[in-house]
Amino acid sequence: MKKFLGKFGMVLVLLTTFTVPSFAKAADQSIYSAMSLDQLAYSDVEHAPKEWKEKILAAREKLIYSESWTVDGQVSYELPDGTLKSLPEFSELFPGWDVPKVNTFKASDHPVALDDPIFTIMAASYVGYVYLFNPPVGQETPNFYAFTANTNRVTMEASTLPGSSYNAGYANLTNGTSVGWANNLALGSKFHLTNPVSGHSYAARASTYSTEGYALMSVYNNPI
Repeated sequence: MKKFLGKFGMVLVLLTTFTVPSFAKAADQSIYSAMSLDQLAYSDVEHAPKEWKEKILAAREKLIYSESWTVDGQVSYELPDGTLKSLPEFSELFPGWDVPKVNTFKASDHPVALDDPIFTIMAASYVGYVYLFNPPVGQETPNFYAFTANTNRVTMEASTLPGSSYNAGYANLTNGTSVGWANNLALGSKFHLTNPVSGHSYAARASTYSTEGYALMSVYNNPI
């Protein structure tokens, strides 16, 4: 009888060892699968199951670009009537989250033609048609122009739009971080990058939640 109980206990221990993690894993999957986008985005990514980490970060990316924000007051926008508007700080909207990263780019390491419409080693001076896509889900809007900062303010604006509004953003390509983003800017609005780091490469990006199509966009030095 003792021998039987001993064997039974050993089997029970083995079953517990192999089944509890499986049940826990299944429970984790069920919990995360039932979460809303907001709940998933605000989950603890550090302690999340490996297969859910990327999904949490993708949910955060979607929330981040659904809001307008700035990093250290670097960007702001101006209404068509000339009223200046400040943006909330990224750290206030998303405490503890990382500012979106971008691929680094150093203009001096990539010599290109001076009339290249995408990357230039010159100061901001761009006028051209840009196709405004709806933002890709969970991804940053692609850059349409890059420049080297040499003044205390750079401005982006749309002279024509395919729909009713556009989204705009700036990123510092030298250190690989986004510095600001704004949604649903009206025609005639201006999107300012203030006090960029002299000599750093920056990128301008634009998209739309309205009708997709070509917009006449400009990015230019606008010192104050």
